[in-house]
Amino acid sequence: MGDGREVCVGCGKESPETETNYTLISPRYGWRLARERRPNGKFDVQWRCPECWRQYKAASKAPPARG
Repeated sequence: MGDGREVCVGCGKESPETETNYTLISPRYGWRLARERRPNGKFDVQWRCPECWRQYKAASKAPPARG
């Protein structure tokens, strides 16, 4: 790592080599970027590969678990 490639927060996979991050979010690659607010008010930026993005979106749409 350290070559400017992004890493998926879900599985740890490195992104493909591209000219810009805009290329990663294109339909060709399908990587997605999400921002999450930390308790201190700042944002974390999280990259996800296409497979982990699908899982993340499905989990965020799931109804709350009943206990």
